[in-house]
Amino acid sequence: MDKFLGFSYCESSSGYLIFMGPDTLLLMNPFKRRQKEVSTLDLDIKSDYKAYRALLAFVKGSDEFVIVFYSKSSVNVYQSQNYLWATYLESNISSDFDFVDIAVFHNAIYVLTSDAKIGVLNLGWCSVSINFLQLRNTPRVNCVSLRLVRDDDKLRVVNFTPKRILDVYEIDFSKMEYVKLNTLGDLALFYSPRTSCHALSNPSMWGYYSNHVYSICTSRPKCEVYSWSNNLVDFYEHDHIHGLQVPYRSRLYWRDWCFRNLHEEVEHSLIYIPEWWTLCLP
Repeated sequence: MDKFLGFSYCESSSGYLIFMGPDTLLLMNPFKRRQKEVSTLDLDIKSDYKAYRALLAFVKGSDEFVIVFYSKSSVNVYQSQNYLWATYLESNISSDFDFVDIAVFHNAIYVLTSDAKIGVLNLGWCSVSINFLQLRNTPRVNCVSLRLVRDDDKLRVVNFTPKRILDVYEIDFSKMEYVKLNTLGDLALFYSPRTSCHALSNPSMWGYYSNHVYSICTSRPKCEVYSWSNNLVDFYEHDHIHGLQVPYRSRLYWRDWCFRNLHEEVEHSLIYIPEWWTLCLP
């Protein structure tokens, strides 16, 4: 446990728990007992660690990995192939928005902004850029509670409001437009207000209910479970999840869901490294 001294929990991704320290990102996989450390000395990081989130993805067909470490105003990308950080700032384009979520879909990294714009993250050798999609019917919002949610073949945007009323949209890539949904269907959503949201198809296999949302309660060691049907929300709480009581001492860390079987992968073609540079790598 000494490894955690001075570190703050950031997020879970690809089965790893990600912690942030003064000059290091600590990645730990408690299921496979693996650990990675990445220096952040080259980044201009503010002192408020809670303002940052992270995504870990592995390069398809290799052990190399990519870390996307971002706040509302910047997206920082680390590639293990070249041991370098690259940064994309919100000020790079003339728009007033916040970065609110990032997800891997079909081996590409998608970025979501507070005004519901969606972009694809392009990873260069020592640079990063974002190609924003031209989507029709983009909802007119300015909300930090927007989340990207994906399953095997669909990408969705969910708007969580303080009243727990959900607006759920599916991205139709064939027509390049937002499509508003009236139901979650066979999905269950697992939401953490401070971090991310995950979708689980056929949740009855695991003892959960379809068309339901399971939300971490940040103030108490409870899971808020509510159904969504015909735009009506029924809200109730559980002190125990499937009979498992949450230890009292863990209440401050009860803020995220960890899916150990999720293994995010990106295509190698998204990452360009000059051939001469590979000769210099240690």
